[in-house]
Amino acid sequence: YSTLGHFADPVLNTMLRYGDLDLVGTIFHELAHQLIYVPGDSEFDESFAMTVQAEGLARWLAARGRSGELQRYLTGQRQDRAIIQVFADGRSQLKRLYASGVPREQMLTRKHAILAQTGARVLALERQWHVHTGYDQWIAAGLNNADLASVGTYSDCVPGFERLLARNGGELPLFYAAVRRISRDRSARRALCALCVLDG
Repeated sequence: YSTLGHFADPVLNTMLRYGDLDLVGTIFHELAHQLIYVPGDSEFDESFAMTVQAEGLARWLAARGRSGELQRYLTGQRQDRAIIQVFADGRSQLKRLYASGVPREQMLTRKHAILAQTGARVLALERQWHVHTGYDQWIAAGLNNADLASVGTYSDCVPGFERLLARNGGELPLFYAAVRRISRDRSARRALCALCVLDG
């Protein structure tokens, strides 16, 4: 979580319980918020920070010659994307359901089935890869719209930011300048975020 510049140090004592990779990733993420932040556009802000976090952490590991950890991290990133896509698929199914006009009882039954299937798919991937993502607590409690929306807040615009970084040759200063320009224009922000996992 970000203090949005209210404190000089973006790392709070409550963040120190994590391992060094999580801590370094958090630092990159929170510094990204201090660099560029659009009030009222959490999807844009969080996806930008997630992109900087992922790129920064990969470069940090590579610069320190921690190649084994880098490969494990990149594998984890691919797995995370696959799980995020499962949540995005669930949201797409729910969006179609809500627009379908079916009677309320049918809609509720189908909604619960979609949420249950989404959770089951996530757990199946965790078992397949022998990983623990932390989503199991949500799934055990019963997934809801807010859970799926919160995943989207942190991920929906990431593909657009990654394309923008690639178009700028991976040069972070150029990327930041481009993001800053886009951040000033709501239609440009929406265009960038249209390149998302949900509808892409």
